[in-house]
Amino acid sequence: MGLAVVVGETIALGIFPSLSEAVLGFLTASLLLAGTMVLNDIQDVQIDRVNSPDRPLPSGRVGIREAYVLSGIF
Repeated sequence: MGLAVVVGETIALGIFPSLSEAVLGFLTASLLLAGTMVLNDIQDVQIDRVNSPDRPLPSGRVGIREAYVLSGIF
């Protein structure tokens, strides 16, 4: 995902972005994806309790509130 942003920056700018722009674009996309994945895990916790009980949320190693905080940080 982060690499796709760098490619998009290159196409939009017509030149390769500066290192700081490329890193910022890569990190932004990667962190947004990570936060979205955490929110998806929260939504799937009931299903995961049956199908994947060893995952962090269904097993109780990470609480729902902690997961919301983590998704907000990302």
